[in-house]
Amino acid sequence: MSNGDVEPYYIPRHLDDPERWYFWTFDEALVLVGPLILGYVFHMFTFGIMLSAGGYFAYRKFKGSEQANVAVYGVYWYYPPLGLKGTPPSYVRRYVG
Repeated sequence: MSNGDVEPYYIPRHLDDPERWYFWTFDEALVLVGPLILGYVFHMFTFGIMLSAGGYFAYRKFKGSEQANVAVYGVYWYYPPLGLKGTPPSYVRRYVG
């Protein structure tokens, strides 16, 4: 490479990023918007805002970093009937054969 600074090929670095809705991932947006809608429906919008903010920060603490999606892993291990059809059942510990 004679130019040193110029790379001839572009390598994308954000292929595995989760889909975002404005600033939040989809599951974070559900935690934010769900209590707001329920607060509006039941005429307790201020309570919905407080519950939404508290739930969002608690969910972020539970979720951890962006790479570790603990919520999806919890659904896989603790709620197997909900189905993740492409994965083996979580209760099977040993495969023979």
